[in-house]
Amino acid sequence: MELVPRSTTHLYFQIVLKLNLMKMLKTFIVLLCVTTVGTSLQAQSDELLDAIAQETCDCFGKKDVSALSTDQVNMELGMCMMESLGKRPNAMSELKLDYTDQAAMQKFGEQIGTRMLGKCPNLMMKMATAQQGTTEPAAGMQISGTFKGVEGDDFAFLIIEGDDGTSYRLLWLGEFDGADQLEMAKGKPVKVSYQEISCYSPAMKKYLKRKEVKSLEVLK
Repeated sequence: MELVPRSTTHLYFQIVLKLNLMKMLKTFIVLLCVTTVGTSLQAQSDELLDAIAQETCDCFGKKDVSALSTDQVNMELGMCMMESLGKRPNAMSELKLDYTDQAAMQKFGEQIGTRMLGKCPNLMMKMATAQQGTTEPAAGMQISGTFKGVEGDDFAFLIIEGDDGTSYRLLWLGEFDGADQLEMAKGKPVKVSYQEISCYSPAMKKYLKRKEVKSLEVLK
């Protein structure tokens, strides 16, 4: 049996070793590039979030929230955040946000709030202090009329035909007293309490006034 010369075997192992080293080097370079790109994107996101947090501080600092409820304060804070986002057409895609994704938008709000603590701590403390002992004000506006039903896709609206024949669309945004009576209330006279709020419209790129339902009472 003919044996392979030792020099040939040694050369073979050298070639295999070099190929393995080249493969490891390529893998290392790829990982390094991925890490560098990831770090760069994270830095850009951090810079963008910091800018929005600072602008939100500046905007919110001009508002008098001493007499507002917690929900109203959060609404004003959210409006300042959305105003800052609106100045940056690419911000939503850069931060991977979607107006219809409530979980993502809530997380975004928490991120901005956390950064605001570092940028305007006195303002955030003032806001927290102002809310201590503040009771939620009752909705001071009411509409009486016939309940026609519920309409809407992304958001639900209660349709009320007023006593003067005017049709009203009231936003059903959260839980309210009397919501369990909606099914049996259709076609009957009702009294609805509401409060006016500002909602940001991505399509129209501006804030719209809406009547948010706070309670519904079926009249005898």
